[in-house]
Amino acid sequence: MSLGTGPQTFLYVWESPGGRAALPFSVRSFQGAEDLYTPYGFGGFVGEGDCSGVPSDWRSFAEGNGFVAGFLGINPVVGRPNSFPSGERFAYNHVYLLDLARSEDEACRDLSESRRQQVRAFRKREGLLVDDRLRCAEFLLTRTGEFLDGKGASRVPFRNRTTLEALVALPNVLLLGAGSSSELQAVSMFTFTEHVAEYFLSVSVPEGRQYSTALVWEGSRILGRLGIPWLNLGGGIVPGDGVARFKERFGGETRPLECLKQVYDPERYGDLCAAAGCDAGSFDGFFPPYHRETASPLDPSSSDSGPS
Repeated sequence: MSLGTGPQTFLYVWESPGGRAALPFSVRSFQGAEDLYTPYGFGGFVGEGDCSGVPSDWRSFAEGNGFVAGFLGINPVVGRPNSFPSGERFAYNHVYLLDLARSEDEACRDLSESRRQQVRAFRKREGLLVDDRLRCAEFLLTRTGEFLDGKGASRVPFRNRTTLEALVALPNVLLLGAGSSSELQAVSMFTFTEHVAEYFLSVSVPEGRQYSTALVWEGSRILGRLGIPWLNLGGGIVPGDGVARFKERFGGETRPLECLKQVYDPERYGDLCAAAGCDAGSFDGFFPPYHRETASPLDPSSSDSGPS
């Protein structure tokens, strides 16, 4: 099943009497050979029940369709199919999950002291929290491009106004803002299903950065009241950076972020690596290595750290 325009993107689905799994994947080429990757913004393999038959079925599919290699994410939250061989699985980062079933007191105790102080200060000032969907949406539509440019992330696909308009209109999106009655200074977007919510996007003017913690906190409480069990805060750009430390201080559960690095046609893979002057025997860092020089920043393998 194709998922739309742009790069060839499809949905692999596996089902058995005891389980099911799915994987969105895209196809790209190098010197006439095709390989697979998890497209930007998707979490990789998901599954539920007994998924022990997934690895062999997936490999048969990939080999049978003539693909050379695959660089694929494994969702860290939703029923991860964990029966892939250990030699194909690589942990490159981790994410932070908030248990939304906790009471407010329990969740507050898990915060770092600095986070508790920020939340208390925010709640003492009435009127700072804004849940007007139209105001929050307009702030994102107006400010996201400039904000991402300032962060050096000018080519992420959701900065496009048409894409943003589609996102903010979705029913399973929570928008929360902070600022004065006349001017918003920060807005956070949370996407959600009945299984998990995601801290998807946070945009602010410089004066609004002080509200980042409070918006995550207020968003987590609202999502918890909707009966959603987890909020995935994501991780850092690289492990241990400032983004990771910000999320770590909410006191959530840490889970590894893994990817699959697979070779389906060893002979062709070796030839492609030799043509690109790279080591076919190394699975460290960028994969497949022959794409290193041609990868787009929108490609999840354009970073040595792995897919988004």
